[in-house]
Amino acid sequence: METIDRSSRLPPLNALRGFEAAARHSSFAKAADELALTQSAVSHQVRQLEAALGQRLFHRLPREITLTDAGRDFLETVRQALELLTVGVARLTPYKSTGSLIVSCDAAFARFWLQPRLTRFRGLRPDIEIWLDTSERLIDFDRQEVEFVIGRLRSVGGDRTEEALFDDYLGPCHRVPPGSASRALRVEDLADMTLVHDERRDNWLVWLRAVGARTVDATSGPHYSDPGLAIDAARAGQGIALVSDVLATDDVASGALVAPFNQWILVPNEYRFAYPLWLARDEAVLTFAAFIRAEAKAHLLRLNAVRKHSQVVASPIGDPGTTTVP
Repeated sequence: METIDRSSRLPPLNALRGFEAAARHSSFAKAADELALTQSAVSHQVRQLEAALGQRLFHRLPREITLTDAGRDFLETVRQALELLTVGVARLTPYKSTGSLIVSCDAAFARFWLQPRLTRFRGLRPDIEIWLDTSERLIDFDRQEVEFVIGRLRSVGGDRTEEALFDDYLGPCHRVPPGSASRALRVEDLADMTLVHDERRDNWLVWLRAVGARTVDATSGPHYSDPGLAIDAARAGQGIALVSDVLATDDVASGALVAPFNQWILVPNEYRFAYPLWLARDEAVLTFAAFIRAEAKAHLLRLNAVRKHSQVVASPIGDPGTTTVP
């Protein structure tokens, strides 16, 4: 197979544009008008191109120009190349946009907390376009094109600014069917209920031991890999789930979910945001950080109004620096 010598000199891009326009119009004059050049400039570009290729590309007749066989062949190549370049340049536009901000967030926090607030942010700053990544990969600011991390995700790589937003309280919540009277539950009643599990933070065993319910099977019931799906299952009446009060605030406030025990597991500084230090003066990053900070402060006021009636009974298994229930 014949190999291509990539070290050979390619013709200048302007000469290719001049050739393509002249071939399309069958006129150096019309090509010059399109490219905002003089007719002699376009003619000169084509002659340079012919000299570089060692081929005549046009027959120059008294009143018109027509392509040679070599010119027709080369025109197809040039059109494909220019089209490919045009598409490639268009695809770069979002990357060079100073108003776009790539935000990485775990799916549950994005759905229950961040996404409802993005509409308000867009109303305040329509010039800043948020690209939301919920792939939940570990973010390395040195290696990945992510500028802001928020939620339960953690980031690595290089110097970064990091702020805590909320502690997290995990407690049992379930749905009371409309029209049904909400009756007081005892922890012993959980033995007859379906426990819904969030596999990422399945602390039912910790909670049950903390409240003295050692006869309840802590492993039975459906398991979900997404905290949001566990909340959905509880809202659908499929059982009682150990959910985050940060995520379930609106559901508890509306009555869609009921927290029958008000006994919770504390996860300190669970929700936070971070961005690389080299973006510490970036206007879009600072604006978004200020917005998140203000929204978190308002949300924390709602949380604390409820939490003052709550009892912390344990810390989660494996949480560093805290004491777990044996």
